[in-house]
Amino acid sequence: YRTRFERYADSLPNLHASDYIDGVLATGEKKGYRFTYVGDENVWSCTADPTYEDAPFFYVDYTGVIRFRSSGAASAEDAPIDH
Repeated sequence: YRTRFERYADSLPNLHASDYIDGVLATGEKKGYRFTYVGDENVWSCTADPTYEDAPFFYVDYTGVIRFRSSGAASAEDAPIDH
């Protein structure tokens, strides 16, 4: 997206309109997770919060590092997922 538009997308619907994600994910919910995406010209981040109990929370941003937390919203300060 950034290569094509010289900025990051500012929303999930914009990623869908450009055919980078499917229409289901563009709604913000898919496979038991609620996705919140924020982007601007230079950075982006996305959280994935479960819609059911006992599931991990995830965070990823423009650095490409996926982070998680066992309970509560994940953030840039949480541990990365092991490779």
